[in-house]
Amino acid sequence: MKKIFIALAFVFVACIDMSCSEDRFLIWDVGGVSYYITMEDTDGHDLLDPASEDNLLNTINVIYDGKTYTPEVPEYFQNNAPATLTRAYLPVFRGLRLEWDYLKSEYYLVFGEFSGESKSTYNDILLTIAPGVTKKMSFFNNCEWYAGEPHITRHFYYEDKEIEYGNDAQGHFRFRMNAKSPSDNNIELIP
Repeated sequence: MKKIFIALAFVFVACIDMSCSEDRFLIWDVGGVSYYITMEDTDGHDLLDPASEDNLLNTINVIYDGKTYTPEVPEYFQNNAPATLTRAYLPVFRGLRLEWDYLKSEYYLVFGEFSGESKSTYNDILLTIAPGVTKKMSFFNNCEWYAGEPHITRHFYYEDKEIEYGNDAQGHFRFRMNAKSPSDNNIELIP
């Protein structure tokens, strides 16, 4: 019994020593970077809703690094089934895909995901909304490590002009347009 007590005491002291150590390993999980795109008509209707006859999903694409991406519409949107959610965070490039925002009750497109740990990278994409209607969107990401901690700088641009997001550099591009005839003249970026 005395040996068990001594062994448990040793394990207890070792655990306390390890948990209070200044040299603990920290694992940093740096979030990736994606473009988030929402579109609505002048009356506020969601132009990415697959159930709407005015949706633009058949005309939209993104050109990145010489490759064209069309929206991937997951099967659960087609069958009105809820999406399976996960808590795991894995930055994986998935191209252009349609997603649903449960809090805002709206559809949005996501393009990415790009590594958030990259150093001094500048990425730009061309979003084609309709034939002949193309918009340039870009981001700059820089992740530098100082004293074991990441310091991240991110800037997003629309048509080469920086978009101000405050402290939350999220990359959300929200467009309003005439759904019947989208053109460069009637598309506006809204906050």
